[in-house]
Amino acid sequence: MKRLALLISVGLMLSACIYPIDNTEELTGFEGVAIEGYINVGAVSSFAMYPLKAISNSEEGRTTINASFTVEDDMGRSWIGTKAKNGWNSDFFKPGTSFVDLTDADPSRRYRLRAVNLENNQSYISSWVDVYPACAIDSLNYVMDEEENQFVVNMSVHGNGGEGYYRLALREDWEYKADYMQSLLYIPNDKRSNDPGELVQNEHPNYYCWKKEVESKLNVFDTHALASDMVTMPLVKMTRSDERISYIYCLTAGVMSISEEHHKYLEHLAIVSDYNGDLFSPNPSEMRGNLRNENDTTLFVAGYIGAGTMVQKRIFYENEKEFFYIPGKRDIDELESIEDFNWQRAYWEEGKRPVYYTMNGGYMWTRKRCVDCTSKGGTRKKPEFWINNHDL
Repeated sequence: MKRLALLISVGLMLSACIYPIDNTEELTGFEGVAIEGYINVGAVSSFAMYPLKAISNSEEGRTTINASFTVEDDMGRSWIGTKAKNGWNSDFFKPGTSFVDLTDADPSRRYRLRAVNLENNQSYISSWVDVYPACAIDSLNYVMDEEENQFVVNMSVHGNGGEGYYRLALREDWEYKADYMQSLLYIPNDKRSNDPGELVQNEHPNYYCWKKEVESKLNVFDTHALASDMVTMPLVKMTRSDERISYIYCLTAGVMSISEEHHKYLEHLAIVSDYNGDLFSPNPSEMRGNLRNENDTTLFVAGYIGAGTMVQKRIFYENEKEFFYIPGKRDIDELESIEDFNWQRAYWEEGKRPVYYTMNGGYMWTRKRCVDCTSKGGTRKKPEFWINNHDL
């Protein structure tokens, strides 16, 4: 996903992903944990705990730690996390270990996070934090620039009494189609059999698929250099031949007001990670977060837990209404008629699939990639909020 640089500096998708080192303390080192997530009052929050060895960038190190998470307010009320996700707000995040439903939480209270590493019973707690006033997304719209052959999504947002610091979360979803709808399903025999097998009606062709991309880093921005606490910025920019707008494209934007301290924390992370860091960046930070180990303060814990209310807005683009998409250069196989005595070879050796039956008695075939949308990495699972009923 390409992002324009206007007023946006890149941090983490979740707010607890840096590695603070305090030179005034003697820390055990990178044997502790990193905790990521933020307290999203009025919605579903997502939290995860990782071993700091994940800093190695290896896939093995990216495994989450089995942990429990509880959000507490300053009146003694608590919300216990569960493995089950409830609410589409949490879809901004990659799979975590726990989801906390804060839809009934009071934004006038102060909050903190308590986490327990269930593998060694180490307990971690964040500082008490205020909930910053929710900002407002005034508009989310797309522009089709035929002269530049570009598709751009813009957003306008303004604050409602916060300090003028913001975090931005983005999610893209798009539906696309295979090149041909496969109306026939081939049931082959063993490769060595001379029996050609049979063709039957394909009740569930892999014609419609969906892809999703959640921005893995947090975009942060502020409005202090502007005349007012209002800003319009481009969020996504792509060419008109991008597959994302070939059929139906959706962008979901979420914005939350944050504190100045939280903003500085994320900006510092962006600097030490060369504006390309995430939880597994090999560059530790020298800036301490607001989490501590309750059992042993010398054990290293990374993370900053903030609190706010994320406002969201969603926009759809439908190419069958706008016709802005122009296919780029593609390698598409032509349909060909294959006789039944060649079906086995076409299926097993050439990786082809039947498409449909012609009135002349022939059977048209093509390569699997042209009839199976999942071959492009998509899924048949439609997002719950989608605007059509393509369940084929």
